[in-house]
Amino acid sequence: NTTDLNDTVVDIVARDSQRVIIASTVTVLAGIIQLVLGVLQVGFIVRYLSVPLVGGFTTAAAFHVFVSQLKICLSVPTKSYTGILSVIYTLIDILRNIPQTNIADFVAGLITFVVCVIVKEINNRFK
Repeated sequence: NTTDLNDTVVDIVARDSQRVIIASTVTVLAGIIQLVLGVLQVGFIVRYLSVPLVGGFTTAAAFHVFVSQLKICLSVPTKSYTGILSVIYTLIDILRNIPQTNIADFVAGLITFVVCVIVKEINNRFK
């Protein structure tokens, strides 16, 4: 009797729709919280954060975004890591798989980066 084999089948469509619902809910709640904090003018707390703290946080966030976009820009296969050092493990995985880079994706990403830098410089000159 093979009817028990179907018990482990995962409904991928239902799972993905649940993920979209959860992501949408979290996004809306974050927006509501930001609006409430803005109306209550709670932004004064930022004055008590030191400049090195804000700079370090911003740099770490930029590094995290850079690594997450790098694997997409190079189209290299990477594992999905979780935990404290997941960004470092992902970067190591990207560097190991550099020979498998999709050249077309790399060139498209490089052109996009160059255009963004040029537009930023033009905007800074005409301020």
